[in-house]
Amino acid sequence: MPDLIIYTPGTVRFPEFEDYINKAQAVAEVLNSTTLTEDNVSEVRQTLANARKIVTALETRRKEVKAAILEPYTVLEKQVKVITSIINSADDELRAKVKEMEEREREDKKGVLREIWDKRIPMYHFPEYISDPFDRWIQPQHTNKTYPVSNAEKDMTAWMEQRERDCESIMGMEAAGYIMDAYSQSLDLACAISTGMARKKKVEEVNTKVPESVHEPCAVFYVTGEANIHFAELLFKNNKITYRKEMQ
Repeated sequence: MPDLIIYTPGTVRFPEFEDYINKAQAVAEVLNSTTLTEDNVSEVRQTLANARKIVTALETRRKEVKAAILEPYTVLEKQVKVITSIINSADDELRAKVKEMEEREREDKKGVLREIWDKRIPMYHFPEYISDPFDRWIQPQHTNKTYPVSNAEKDMTAWMEQRERDCESIMGMEAAGYIMDAYSQSLDLACAISTGMARKKKVEEVNTKVPESVHEPCAVFYVTGEANIHFAELLFKNNKITYRKEMQ
């Protein structure tokens, strides 16, 4: 590939370098060997000031030479940045289009899986206890372009069967209502059994604390979700209903 950028190395010469080195060393030797007194302090300071003026002049010239040498490079840098900006802009636009296309493909595939779901779901009873089961089943991998619909359908069937078995098991248990309520949130049977039994025990403990002299019926309701809890409390307060709140 031919060189796209042509350059000529710059040349910088400092012919009096050795002379200035010798002068600087001579000044340094004089200053280092001089015993400072009140009589010669002004002279020593002047000698150092003169040497400093030479150094300052050299530094100023060095910076001028550097700027002059770098000027062509600075122009090149700006030119390359213009081209890079154009390509980056086109790349960003293409990436956005690809992302939009992939999102459409994911939504289309999700629609296909939803159709399969709707055909299968009438055979099951677990949706009576679990809200939005399709959205809780589907995972990002299921809508990936590289993940076959047939594999997603297998996952779907296995998930449905597991939910159905769990719900059937729960309905045959003691405290089924408590356990099902917990299961509808976690979809974890072991965890739901533990949580449900704990809730049942707590309700029983509350009931034992209700005085026998109280003839009015007493009920315990479990409200899940922060928004629902706030709404329930609002209903109780607006209707002047006595209640006790126990967060779990």
